[in-house]
Amino acid sequence: MSRKKHQECAECLTEIRSQFQFWFFQYDSGNPIVLSTLRLREVLAAAMARLDPEGPTRPCAGWC
Repeated sequence: MSRKKHQECAECLTEIRSQFQFWFFQYDSGNPIVLSTLRLREVLAAAMARLDPEGPTRPCAGWC
């Protein structure tokens, strides 16, 4: 990768990171998809309750 391309890529990643937050979820591949989905929803609900104890204030919040 050229120096210019590398710089452009770094700038793009910085822009993305300033607007988004990446979360990762690991699951056992042997479990049924429904069980993994349920577990993900539980983990997201717990994280939302911990990070925003007063509840959602945005119209799009609460979709999970």
